Amino acid sequence: MRVDYDTISATYDGFRGVSAELAETILREAAPPPGGRILDIGCGTGNVEAALTGTANLRMVGVDLSFGMLAEAKSKVPGARWIQADSNALPLKREVFDCAIMLYMLHHLAAFRSVIEGVHEVLREGRLLILTASHEQIDGNFSSRFFPSYAEIDKTRFPKISEILEAMRKAGFSDLASREITVAKVTLDESYLTKVENKHVSTFHLMDDEEFARGLEKMRRYVREHKGDLPLDHRGTLISGTKAGSY
Repeated sequence: MRVDYDTISATYDGFRGVSAELAETILREAAPPPGGRILDIGCGTGNVEAALTGTANLRMVGVDLSFGMLAEAKSKVPGARWIQADSNALPLKREVFDCAIMLYMLHHLAAFRSVIEGVHEVLREGRLLILTASHEQIDGNFSSRFFPSYAEIDKTRFPKISEILEAMRKAGFSDLASREITVAKVTLDESYLTKVENKHVSTFHLMDDEEFARGLEKMRRYVREHKGDLPLDHRGTLISGTKAGSY
């Protein structure tokens, strides 16, 4: 089963976003030169581009397979360039970008290794940043408390960190590194319940309807009983590599 992003594109931004802190981390780690070109593969509705608009005169190019998601992105950031394409066959010239980012999109790919190879080809010099979740982070995700198959679904889809690093090495990237970061602060409250009800992450779209309904009811009870609890850290893994010759 595939997630139909064309169908959910109109409501996507109501439940997903990129914090200023995450955008700052991405910009710092990617380290594009002033006026540099950033390639965002799996750009969705352009939340990263919106967060970085006006920063250092960056030229941003977003690639996504979903026409609906790109339509939302174009309306939000008309100054960026938006391309509808399969990331396995990027319709881009070689060696034209200064850095590339892939945020929570590897798990949507059947052949992530070939996509990483393609990114290496279109980079002139610079870094590739990949934001994903390790299997340990998936096991520890708070949603697993309420939805028994949550971790199983995602560990089937998300490549292991070691596999990603090896794919980057084979593609020609050097200075490989990975580290855990806080992607967002999450408060389990009525607002968060609304996000879950609207299946704000793709995992919920792949879950059995009965399990989803049972888990949602468990989460509702938890929220009622734990009002005022401190926010939880939603943790991810940021992986980076450099195309040879950039540093």
